[in-house]
Amino acid sequence: MKRLQIIRTLLIVLAFLLFGVAANVLVAWWLVSRTPVSRLLPAQPAWAAAVPSDWPPCEEAKVFPGFGVTMWVSGGYRNKGKPEQVMYLQCLIAAGLPFRAVDMEMRETQDGVVRTAQAVDRDRRPWSAWSLPVHPRWTGFLGNSLSYAWAAWALPTLVGSVVIWRRRRNRRQGGRCINCGYDLRDRGAAAGSPCPECGSAAGQSGNAPASQA
Repeated sequence: MKRLQIIRTLLIVLAFLLFGVAANVLVAWWLVSRTPVSRLLPAQPAWAAAVPSDWPPCEEAKVFPGFGVTMWVSGGYRNKGKPEQVMYLQCLIAAGLPFRAVDMEMRETQDGVVRTAQAVDRDRRPWSAWSLPVHPRWTGFLGNSLSYAWAAWALPTLVGSVVIWRRRRNRRQGGRCINCGYDLRDRGAAAGSPCPECGSAAGQSGNAPASQA
């Protein structure tokens, strides 16, 4: 019996954890798909993530902040100012609430897409339509997943506790057993005596009139 209870508890915990992981990823994807780039903040000119060794140094970098989404766009030039000038772009997008949990990296040159990595493309043109990040940022990923799992357990528990408390309070004020709702007002039972319906002493309302000798 104890082994079955342990297995059941582990399965429940696993179910909540899986829900937390799924909710974490879906929230991040929803944020990426809906967040507009609304303003620019200056940043130091540096590539947001590692780039191939043959890429030129980064010369321009911008940060696009949004609700639950941060995007870093960096750019550099090879043969700048010359007819053979080529521009290199890198886009790193991280999403998630309350922490950035997943990210994706996209790279492009004027000659076409160099690499689209760590993303599920919803369009073969990654610079014209959002892709979906799938690369985990482990600290934020674990933090968000545990947060959503805890919320999935705590919210129904809290709501249920409030419902039970209000129901018992209403029964007590109405002179009924707080456990089963049996009407005790006309029973003439002393406060604290067992409920004749469910037999629970704790279910006694305490408002029943004391019996007269």
